[in-house]
Amino acid sequence: MTEAGPTDPQELRARAFWRAWLSVACASLAALAGWNEARAGCPSTAGCPEAAVVGVELCDADMTSLFELAAEAGLGSAAPDYPEIGIGNPSTSTVPATIPCRLLKSIGWTESAWTQFCAAGCGLSGSTIISFDCGFGVTQITSGMSTGSMGSFLFDPARVAAETDYNIGTGAGILAAKWRVVPYIGDNQPDVVEHWYYATWAYNGFAYVNNPNNP
Repeated sequence: MTEAGPTDPQELRARAFWRAWLSVACASLAALAGWNEARAGCPSTAGCPEAAVVGVELCDADMTSLFELAAEAGLGSAAPDYPEIGIGNPSTSTVPATIPCRLLKSIGWTESAWTQFCAAGCGLSGSTIISFDCGFGVTQITSGMSTGSMGSFLFDPARVAAETDYNIGTGAGILAAKWRVVPYIGDNQPDVVEHWYYATWAYNGFAYVNNPNNP
């Protein structure tokens, strides 16, 4: 692929999309307090690769800290090892994966409203949130829950279901794995949130149904 500068139409479209999407997602974080009352009714579907686990739902401040650590690959043994990602266009080197924090937070909100356990509020116990299509926890992990792998990215499905920090770290690792296989945006810089456009599209499958432009 040829190098694209900041006036490239593809990058400009990505920038416009991200400004709109992140504005909506970040504004929605203000609704977290109201969501706490609804968490007791969230799904915990049976028949999925892992059973629901009883755990304590974290409060917003603790969730925020976990997202910030996960974005910088700072969770240590509380998360799987992220795959390295390419940088530059054309990509000639790899770097440890880091993800814009506001993007990771927004994905967590969009997927589950920052919910790991179906509890009546933070600090209370509940079972793992498992969606109708067997998406687990905060980042709604579906891919690899039967095998513990997605390509070369390896993780522990039992910990995805049981541990909030591990779940968020797995979501970050999957996003990094998607970065490795999707087309470039601009000059392919992981610290530029717009350059994660295709990786975010691919988070739940790189198909038209998940295309942000699909009405």
